[in-house]
Amino acid sequence: MNGKEIQMQLDKEELNFVKSLEILDVLLLKSEHNVFSLFNNDKIIVDFKKMNDLNLVVENDLIIFEIEIMVNIASEKNNDLLLESSAKFASVYAYNNEVFGEDKTIKDIEGFANNFFRFSAITHILAFAREYFYNIISKSGYPRITLPLIKSLIDDAADKAAIKEIEKKSK
Repeated sequence: MNGKEIQMQLDKEELNFVKSLEILDVLLLKSEHNVFSLFNNDKIIVDFKKMNDLNLVVENDLIIFEIEIMVNIASEKNNDLLLESSAKFASVYAYNNEVFGEDKTIKDIEGFANNFFRFSAITHILAFAREYFYNIISKSGYPRITLPLIKSLIDDAADKAAIKEIEKKSK
């Protein structure tokens, strides 16, 4: 996103969709944590990335976003992997189906939800993910680390395409 803020021009349907959402929960669905070497005060390199693209489920007036995030810690000296930790999170939202009317399909709702996730809902998950990794890594004997914010997670081709589409709509 090259550091510039994107002005999102929401049309009336998208705005009504966002207003109809109610966050119900953020869940940890799966986690795996491996320590390959105990921390020995060497300088470390921290790699924070998403493992997959968004998984979106729309059913029964619920929208569920799932994403898997991984943190790797390596030695700065020899680049050996010291620790890897991954976790799959989901945020669950209720939406008011009456907002869309009968002519909207699940595909229409998924379109609105996809943009909402990429630029809003991921912040709900990211807050939990950062806290989870902060705790599990420090409990493994490694220094407390501060993980990057959202920018590092929205840097793939699908996200760039979504950003371009929003920029095009706002002109």
